[in-house]
Amino acid sequence: MTSLAISAFNPESSANNFTSAIGTVATMSEEARAYAMSKNTYAYLALLETNVIGTNLNTPGTGRLVLQVFGSVDGTSNLASSNLTPLTKPVFINNIDIPTKVVGISYTINYNGNLNRPNTDVIVMGSSSFPTYTSSNSPFASGSGASAYSFTDIVEFTPQGVVQLPAPPSISSIQYVEIDLQPTHGNIPPTSQPAYCAAVQIDGLTGAVVRYRP
Repeated sequence: MTSLAISAFNPESSANNFTSAIGTVATMSEEARAYAMSKNTYAYLALLETNVIGTNLNTPGTGRLVLQVFGSVDGTSNLASSNLTPLTKPVFINNIDIPTKVVGISYTINYNGNLNRPNTDVIVMGSSSFPTYTSSNSPFASGSGASAYSFTDIVEFTPQGVVQLPAPPSISSIQYVEIDLQPTHGNIPPTSQPAYCAAVQIDGLTGAVVRYRP
């Protein structure tokens, strides 16, 4: 099983590094799809947002995005943990948040100006229409002990490069998947859309990844 060469990323909170963070999410999506197609297999972009401060950095929370790409061992869509192998090491992005996941103040990045993008038949990560695993039932796990991560949000790429969402209830017919991003101050998210924000959209049929910024 070939590994993907995606380096770890650990930015500070700044405009330039937020731009790099957006690029990391988009690039890992593109690399996962390219791997699935080139190897005639299934690949998965796995994400988990955790608490960026404190001692339990591997528990769900706010302010740190953990990403990792997994591949199918036997080339099928069998989601048994024994059939999933990591293709990258976990990648950590600090001081960033998926706004649709923030309890009480969640929202989707607006569609104004340069953020104008397809807004129908879009499944936004963190919304009620995006199927997720819980930390206890996810087959997408990495590490052990304090470095153990069970990923809850999964984007699947088929051997044809088509996007699917495998967590139950799985969705196989998708127009667009979207990952909204915003910077945080530690584990404190903005209460409304900040100047620095982004939407990463993945075309469900072609797998094309587009980044939108204000």
